[in-house]
Amino acid sequence: MGDPINCFKFGDKVLWIDRVETVSQAEIWLEVVTDDLDAATEYFQESDVVRCDEIEPLPEGFKGFWISSPSNIIHLVTNSD
Repeated sequence: MGDPINCFKFGDKVLWIDRVETVSQAEIWLEVVTDDLDAATEYFQESDVVRCDEIEPLPEGFKGFWISSPSNIIHLVTNSD
């Protein structure tokens, strides 16, 4: 795939820089971590936020899912466990 992934810590935040040869432009993807994934799922459903699990396959048994903001920024919603 090319160069290894780089990451930088800013306090409790981590910035990941991935090189993906199939992506033709820079993209920003964010991660939202929750201690109650079921409540987050329900909140997003009630708010008409559509899941976008086709964005990228997640590992079998992974506790999380993909959503997109109205401005098309991808978010990975994960459980803090």
